[in-house]
Amino acid sequence: MFKLRNSSSPATGEDPEGSDILNYFESYLAVASTVPSMLCLVANFLLVNRVAVHIRVLASLTVILAIFMVITALVKVDTSSWTRGFFAVTIVCMVILSGASTVFSSSIYGMTGSFPMRNSQALISEDLLCPGDAKMNKHQSPRS
Repeated sequence: MFKLRNSSSPATGEDPEGSDILNYFESYLAVASTVPSMLCLVANFLLVNRVAVHIRVLASLTVILAIFMVITALVKVDTSSWTRGFFAVTIVCMVILSGASTVFSSSIYGMTGSFPMRNSQALISEDLLCPGDAKMNKHQSPRS
């Protein structure tokens, strides 16, 4: 929230330029996470027989690592002069991260489907204990 604040103080009674970004950030983040997840899930389903599972897993992990490196680098950058640009970069990173995460998890589930059920139980139990939606919900404010 600190990075998305308006660094110039507006006159009394005026709305700050970036207030919509700050007020609706969680909503933008939810849309940027949900839509690519659905699209990548469909794409992964269509490509399941064309692209090997190990390529999908390694490619998605590589993309996730690259996006985390970009996000980590953005922590140290002064974004007070380009708040809207920083917001756009953050949303694009979230879109890419969400898509890669969906490809990774659906590929892992598909791969473990060929194992005996007793071996797949650990993956299923982990997802029941810590579902992917809970990771997103921790970023939402209590009023949503």
